[in-house]
Amino acid sequence: VRYAESSSELKLIENKGQWEDQILYRADIAIGKIYFEPDGFTFLFHDPLYHQQHSCATHGSSCSVSHGVNAFSYKMEFQNSNPSVSVEGSYSWPHYHNYFIGSDEARWADSVLLFKKITYTDLYPGIDMKVYGVGDDLKYDLIVHPGADPAQVELLYIGLDGMIIDKKELKYETPFADVTEKEPVSFQYGTGGDFEEVKSKYVLNGNSLSFGFP
Repeated sequence: VRYAESSSELKLIENKGQWEDQILYRADIAIGKIYFEPDGFTFLFHDPLYHQQHSCATHGSSCSVSHGVNAFSYKMEFQNSNPSVSVEGSYSWPHYHNYFIGSDEARWADSVLLFKKITYTDLYPGIDMKVYGVGDDLKYDLIVHPGADPAQVELLYIGLDGMIIDKKELKYETPFADVTEKEPVSFQYGTGGDFEEVKSKYVLNGNSLSFGFP
């Protein structure tokens, strides 16, 4: 999914108390922010014409001001996933962030690490998820271990209308950006370390996305 500026790379910023507890990591992107939570990703898009402070935390809601809507959010929620999933960052960047905002010292944080990848371990029984950036794109890999059932994976998009599958890609609109999730690519490793492609496709039922293997 393309979100970042062409000259930037995705940085996954850990939460050390500077944000609400349900936020584990955050990525800043050209048109807003992505919040990584135990049960899904929340996307917050800003109107590129108005760079102003806002507080729009409700999933699937819009913030209205005198000139119209200036922010929009929606969530990709992991349905029936592991509520005790472990999420950890890896491959940290050499620099860090400090947050000393406001008068509440409980929300201050220093030496906040930035990572190139985060891993959801046992998101579903026998299935992990790795999240990272490649160029302009946000990527996630679902790692299905031997014996696990990929049919467990169900992603519910909350706050969106008009989702379609067009030429094997998932497409939908927001007030500030048209989003395309590229055709899924699946493969499995052989005993010799090589890999072979496994045919796969998106399966869309309303706003619920899963993966089919013909």
